[in-house]
Amino acid sequence: MVSKHIRWHYLPGYNRLLQAFLVEMKLLKVKDYSERFKRCCLQLLANEKLLNIFVVILLGKTNVNDG
Repeated sequence: MVSKHIRWHYLPGYNRLLQAFLVEMKLLKVKDYSERFKRCCLQLLANEKLLNIFVVILLGKTNVNDG
């Protein structure tokens, strides 16, 4: 049986890749996210601890006046 609790920080290079991804996520406009970038977002959410970070970044990009 595979454990539900993956120790993400033990995967080689995971932290560095995640940091680079989050920087890109902050810098890009949501409309400029490529399909590949969006798929990567979904795959990264396998680490449930990232959900809050993703929500904070995305909500920071919202504007009530955008239509």
